[in-house]
Amino acid sequence: MNKKSCFNLSRGKMNIFSPAYLITREDSRKDYPYRFFSNDHYINGYSDHFPPLYRSD
Repeated sequence: MNKKSCFNLSRGKMNIFSPAYLITREDSRKDYPYRFFSNDHYINGYSDHFPPLYRSD
């Protein structure tokens, strides 16, 4: 692997970005991401996953 094309994340911190507005509060999908679509229906959500968050030092 070419070292010049790699990212070095060793000096930062990786977390999962999951603010309250991205989390579903319904019983069947509780604590999962608030999805944009569900069963081919638009439900006005945001994403099907929580995005990673990188913070450098």
